[in-house]
Amino acid sequence: MDEDFRSIRAPASLKLLNRNGILTPEQVSTAMEIFTPDEGAVERARKHEAAYSEALPQGIGAITIDGEMVDAASIRIARNIY
Repeated sequence: MDEDFRSIRAPASLKLLNRNGILTPEQVSTAMEIFTPDEGAVERARKHEAAYSEALPQGIGAITIDGEMVDAASIRIARNIY
């Protein structure tokens, strides 16, 4: 069962685990391992928010960082990472 659970990567997919979308106590540590962002993701999110915060007062609503478009929607997502 743990391997089946590990194969789930999207939080919405957790609902597929059981009908209630509830984790069993045995799944909590695995869920934390799978869904806790690594330091690189946190650093990237903070970098995006800092750059976007500088661009916004200049009237720039979307920027490119390392080949990725960053806008208000991506910043809302980034804030969920850290």
